[in-house]
Amino acid sequence: MPRTTARTIGVLLLSVSLWSTVVLVAPVSAQGARERYSPPVEGPIVERFDLPAERWQPGNRGVDYATAPGTPVHAAAGGTVLFAGDVAGSLHVTVAHPDGLRTSYSFLAATSVVTGAEVRAGDQVGMAGDSLHFGVRDGHGNYLDPEDLLGGELSHRPVLVPGTGEGADPLVERRHLLRVVWDAGAGAVGAFGDAVDLVPSVFDASWWLAHTGVDYLRHRLDCTAPGVAVPSVQGRRIAVVVSGLGTASEGNSAFELPTEALGYAPDDVVRFAYTGGRAPDQGHPHRPGDPGLAGIDVRPFDGVDSQQPLVVSADELADLVGEVARREPGVPIDVLAHSQGGVVARLALDRAADGDRLPEQVQNLVTLGSPHQGADLAEAVVGLEATLVGDGILHEAVDAGFMAPLDPRRPAIAQLATSSPVLASVRNEPLPDHVRFTTVGARFDLTVPANRTADGAADRSVIVDPGLSFGAHGALTTDPAALREVSLALAGAAPTCETFADHVADRVAPTVIGGTQRVAGDALAAWAGAGT
Repeated sequence: MPRTTARTIGVLLLSVSLWSTVVLVAPVSAQGARERYSPPVEGPIVERFDLPAERWQPGNRGVDYATAPGTPVHAAAGGTVLFAGDVAGSLHVTVAHPDGLRTSYSFLAATSVVTGAEVRAGDQVGMAGDSLHFGVRDGHGNYLDPEDLLGGELSHRPVLVPGTGEGADPLVERRHLLRVVWDAGAGAVGAFGDAVDLVPSVFDASWWLAHTGVDYLRHRLDCTAPGVAVPSVQGRRIAVVVSGLGTASEGNSAFELPTEALGYAPDDVVRFAYTGGRAPDQGHPHRPGDPGLAGIDVRPFDGVDSQQPLVVSADELADLVGEVARREPGVPIDVLAHSQGGVVARLALDRAADGDRLPEQVQNLVTLGSPHQGADLAEAVVGLEATLVGDGILHEAVDAGFMAPLDPRRPAIAQLATSSPVLASVRNEPLPDHVRFTTVGARFDLTVPANRTADGAADRSVIVDPGLSFGAHGALTTDPAALREVSLALAGAAPTCETFADHVADRVAPTVIGGTQRVAGDALAAWAGAGT
């Protein structure tokens, strides 16, 4: 057995042994009454329980109800929401009940609860789509026939099982729910529709073209002609540059940003260090005690430092921006960030604004290739890591150095996933009026599809075409088209006008790229989950 896989299994066994000291006893009255369960929806069961002989085989680990889209789905009994969110592209809710059972409500159109919430019997947990999958498990993870439960034919007994208060990990629920997804046939064929959901039918195509046309006309009403020179920015400005995931202070794509060409004096460029303070700059030595920018503490950082929790990095950046403002009062500050750095910067300015400590000098936030909507690749890693098999594969890859310097065991990758609550907490939240927010994505970015770089709170979201290449993500910081959009944003000018064909390509290419990544990630996670 591979060393990492053995270690992973050992940790899991140790966790089980620790959790087994916690006994959740079904609430039993003196007369021996027990919790009563009710159907989650009214409607016929169209597919009954069919537990497969082997865990990896398809079957039906619950029952399926025929439902009309939008039908309220209710908790079958009271309990604690153990999981509420996306698994392999579909929404699920799991409720842990005091008697040790867990009920799951799968393939929802929307969820109405959050992880950790307490629900009573009959409370709404979500809304159904065309059908609802309802599952039941005991405290050991064994699937039970829901009809037996609803009919009062299941015998209840105390079980040894961790609850949310004892540290049950929602990622464990993802592994169980992935088996349900596997049963439902959400493999490559079904998920392929996501990759091409831009125009899934002739009828939808006409609507999509009309919508795209209106959006294009709106773009043409406020854009800068390609031949028009970018207005020069007048006066002194300071640039705070933020790099991305897995970067180090010795050099990275963000630090290659030609700040001098953008109008910043070399001494007015401060490169953020994930360890706090500014990163070393050999061309401009640190002068301790200097009241200006050169006196800011210099600290190197490495790829591990840049994978710490996003809010930790955000608070470090907010402190740096505040110190820059104190040292150079009245001088405008622009924050320019690449990839994860844009998410960190977005969080930093938002958290600083909430704490009334965002300097009025901050005038621009410009992000390049930043996954404000989450990254599909990061979501695929989270889905894979939620399974025992997938977790072992990832850890083996990390230990063998295949993923260096990235490490999914550290917080940042999971927090950059499309289902990340960290991103959801800030997405679309407006920044103060004195901050202009611009996002720039690359049409053929294979790391962060361009449609994931937009933010509802941005003043402008632009997509450029640096060409079809595996290096499109890193090339954004030096691409002439991207730099033109950065310059326009800094000058307060509208983005460059584009043709309708480019406008369409900006929407089709990222959708296909992101959809393909979701297909691959979902299929791999389902395979790994089915083999757990």
